[in-house]
Amino acid sequence: MTATSEAIADQAPMPRWIVPSLRESEGRDPLGLQTTTQDRLMPLLLPGILELSRRARYFAFHAFLLDEYRRRRLPADYKSLSMFILRCEWDFGLAVQRCPNDCGSSPVGARRLSDLARGSGPFPRGESVESSFGGYGLYYRSPLTELGIVARAGTMLGEQPIPIDVEQSSIPVDQKL
Repeated sequence: MTATSEAIADQAPMPRWIVPSLRESEGRDPLGLQTTTQDRLMPLLLPGILELSRRARYFAFHAFLLDEYRRRRLPADYKSLSMFILRCEWDFGLAVQRCPNDCGSSPVGARRLSDLARGSGPFPRGESVESSFGGYGLYYRSPLTELGIVARAGTMLGEQPIPIDVEQSSIPVDQKL
């Protein structure tokens, strides 16, 4: 029995529908301080920035991917852009995992790539994560939009909605969103 549960046991009997709110659990943040910083303070101090990111490179990487997609004049449809991003994240993740300088980074899809990256190749093509738009869609799309770096699909450009996400600098200056 823990000190907390002993203290509760020593108190007067409580109705059965009242459940103690303190739950002890093993973990990395036993005092619950991390939730205060991640959920309350960080969004105020750094709106749109993910607390999971230790480096800004993924923001730059995904902005680069959207710009590269446009430069290559690939099909302006949801499925093609999603496949492009998933495969690029896979390639980048595999390169990071195989870095001979021990980059110490954890790229999108690291869990799926870790065993594969230890091999000698050739390496199969794959997708970073099982989700539309991969890590971009899961983690980076909203902050990049909030920071004004990405215009999301459906955003009006003149009288027409754009069909896919685009990097803002690719939009003509006179039509900036």
